Amino acid sequence: TVAIAGVTLVAYLMGIAMFPGVPEEAKTMAFVTLSFSELLRAFTARSENYPLLRIGILSNRVMIYAVVTSLLLLLAVLYVPFLQPIFNTVALGWVEWRIVLPLLFVPALVAELTKWVFSRRFVAARAAS
Repeated sequence: TVAIAGVTLVAYLMGIAMFPGVPEEAKTMAFVTLSFSELLRAFTARSENYPLLRIGILSNRVMIYAVVTSLLLLLAVLYVPFLQPIFNTVALGWVEWRIVLPLLFVPALVAELTKWVFSRRFVAARAAS
């Protein structure tokens, strides 16, 4: 989605600004933002019409296991030393995580707000007809 592309670009540009001359930091920040925000957005993609809170965040155990497994693999790519050169990543510190963490939730929030707006329009159009 556009929101995921936007937050990934923001993470990359902030990484470049914070660590000039160290593109690995910026690339890793963008990679984490892209990967993790897709995992979070998967929860909102379970329904086109119903908000996540109505469906229930924990209502699909298989999805929970899949997301947790994917998250652990993502963290392994970041923090297991022999995987870092294979995936061209570096370990992120607290400074980088403070930048990345808020960005991760933006695409999921945009998806939920989009559902809300369209459901309101649908209800209003249905009431008018």
